[in-house]
Amino acid sequence: MIADLEAKMSVRKWLVGAALLVAIPLGVAVAANLISWALTHDADKQSPTPAPVANPASAPSPTLTPPPAVNTPAPAPVDQQPEQPATAPLDNQTITEARIEVVGSKISPTVYRAGAPPGYVTHVFTAAGEVGYGKGCYVHWDLYNNGTHLTTGDTSCNVAGGWSTAWWPNGTELSAGDVRVVASITTDWGASATTEVTFSVQ
Repeated sequence: MIADLEAKMSVRKWLVGAALLVAIPLGVAVAANLISWALTHDADKQSPTPAPVANPASAPSPTLTPPPAVNTPAPAPVDQQPEQPATAPLDNQTITEARIEVVGSKISPTVYRAGAPPGYVTHVFTAAGEVGYGKGCYVHWDLYNNGTHLTTGDTSCNVAGGWSTAWWPNGTELSAGDVRVVASITTDWGASATTEVTFSVQ
């Protein structure tokens, strides 16, 4: 009886020892795995993995759209008229009218003072209007007193009775009686005309 008890106690001791031999290594392995996992998990919390940074070089360049082309219409050609000589009238080269203006000391509508001989200005017209001073128009003057040719002179044509370019036959003495003044007109463009005026002096 005592021998059986001792035998059973020996078997139990062997079984407990065997169990310890198996459990101790297994527990050590499990504990090591748990410690390793805990360390790794804690490191992951302390050092989070940075988010990936986009590489600027790899980003696509923006496509520039050129502005729409604006079609600017070319200016219409200007009809160029042939240049006319500066001395010629614009519309017509023919002299349509020429007259003499007498400027001086009047004592009646048709009588001038003999002691103060008057001056003379021409007014020359074409279809374009009156030909101005310095426009290629010239006058040759002849002065007669009582039928006698007294003197001559040359001036340009003038407008509006400009006395500064009038023909003044200075030094010519007029006798009482009739005076006739003839203006022979020529131009740079070939037109010509003759006009005269008569009046009396006293």
